[in-house]
Amino acid sequence: MSQIFESVLQAEKKHLDQLDHVNNVQYVSWMQDVALAHSETLGVGLADYVRLNHAMVVSEHHVKYRKTCFIHWSVKPRGLARGYKRLA
Repeated sequence: MSQIFESVLQAEKKHLDQLDHVNNVQYVSWMQDVALAHSETLGVGLADYVRLNHAMVVSEHHVKYRKTCFIHWSVKPRGLARGYKRLA
């Protein structure tokens, strides 16, 4: 079963590059944040991963740039969990 998780984030000054656009590296950071938030909604948080000495691994990232993002604009990063297995 696939579950799409969506979040809404706002670009701040600290997210901008020298051209005052959201830095490409920031999108990857947001993907990491959304992946953990998604995992938490599925019932497994960071404390659980530490306790179990395991973690959910993202095998693929995809960024689709629709337009340049500027300060105070909102972005909607999404996460899709599929093909995951429960730990024994």
